This record gives sequence, C-alpha cells and structure tokens, in this order.
Amino acid sequence: MTNQIIVDPEKFRKYFNEFVNASDDQIEFASLGASSFISTTKGSINLLEKLQERGVYLATAHILSIQLDPTKAKGFIGSAREGKDSVSYIPPQFKNNLEYYLSLTPYGLELLSILSQIQPLTPKKPANIYPYYNAIRR
Repeated sequence: MTNQIIVDPEKFRKYFNEFVNASDDQIEFASLGASSFISTTKGSINLLEKLQERGVYLATAHILSIQLDPTKAKGFIGSAREGKDSVSYIPPQFKNNLEYYLSLTPYGLELLSILSQIQPLTPKKPANIYPYYNAIRR
C-alpha cells in the first residue's frame, strides 16, 4: 500500500461533476500540482486522513478548473462595459497571494478552509518566567 495520496480520475469525476468530460491525462496533470498546496503524503500533516485526501482532491479540482478556464485567474470583475469592451477587476483583498489564488474557485476556498485547520509545529522550549529575552533589570 502506497503512502501517497493518488488522485483516481474516476473517483475525481464522481466527486466533481464539473469535470465529467475531463480526460484522465488532464486530471493526472492537474493532480501533480496538488502537493504545492497540501502534502500528498498520508499522515504527514495534522489532519484526519480523509480530510487530507479531500484537500488533495480539492487542490486538483482548483488547478484543473483554472486550466480549463483561464479567465478565472483574472479575479473578480469590478465593472464592465459593452461598447468598446472594457472590463476592470477588483484588486485582491487577502493577506497573501496564496489566499488570493485559492479564492478564485470554490474548490480553492474550501481547500483554504481545510488548510486553516493545520497548526504549525512549535519548537519545544522550557517555560521562561522572565519575558524579553531573559533580561532582568536590577
């Protein structure tokens, strides 16, 4: 049994009806980028295995959605005109580029929600009763 989460194209199409016409190659190619957003190694992050697997599938859906419709990568439309075709986009209102990029699809937003549950590891340090770098003024 492999320790990696591998996206199964049939299962992927069942979960995400939008991609029922996507080829196995398109799905597999998109799944290669999933590890840029969430670990594909089972149990390597502090999430239930099923939730981690869902995150990998969501990352794949997000990538594939943008590959199949690149106009989604432009962001949210702020205003549009018809005469002489003018469109303006709303600048991102997010903490960082990752949040902005993941907000471009509903799959990315759900993935962002899952990723927010992962707490970073903290180094184990003994408790210090003296704040500010152990400095004591006498």
